[in-house]
Amino acid sequence: MTTSKSNKRALLASGLSLLICAAMLVGTTFAWFTDSVTSGKNVITAGNLDVIMEWTETSGGYTIPGFTRAENISFETATHDINKDNAIITENLWEPGTVGAKLITVKNNGTLAAKIKMNFIVDDGGLQNALWFDFIQVKNGAVVGTFVKREMNTLATFASKVELPLMPKNTAGDSVSFILLYGMKEEAGNEYMDKNFSADVTILAKQYTYEEDSFDNQYD
Repeated sequence: MTTSKSNKRALLASGLSLLICAAMLVGTTFAWFTDSVTSGKNVITAGNLDVIMEWTETSGGYTIPGFTRAENISFETATHDINKDNAIITENLWEPGTVGAKLITVKNNGTLAAKIKMNFIVDDGGLQNALWFDFIQVKNGAVVGTFVKREMNTLATFASKVELPLMPKNTAGDSVSFILLYGMKEEAGNEYMDKNFSADVTILAKQYTYEEDSFDNQYD
């Protein structure tokens, strides 16, 4: 009997010890190896759309196919910023047969590709039907295309249908140049004396759906 009671006491003591150990383990924090990686300041910045226009006065240099009135049209080296010299054309005392020309350059000063076109608002003071015009594109220092004498009363409609792409600043194709030719018809009669013509021109730019990535060259 004594031995049996002693065994029971021993088993009871062992069981109690196990419960105490288990209770202590529940409140114990285990130490494990850990690691972490943190990315620095992540930023998304929107691109910008910004076009500028410059022009130069006539003074020689370009041969224009089909323009027999004066084969060579030249321009001075000094450029004028449209924001400072607002009016591109200021002609006075014109007469039949007179011709004018301006070399106009539109540049993309932004970080996004753009597509541009010119918007003309015409104010005819009776001289419009005696005038003609044409736009001749210039690429790599040479004229592209052939001169076509166009009626001045088609100026706004013609310009609205021409769109040209401009790539982002400091990339190939970030500017476009063209010659604006204009003149008074040689057959213009006395009915046009003291008449005038004016036009406001605005360069309209919109984001061009061009993008190069690992997939294609279209916006995703």
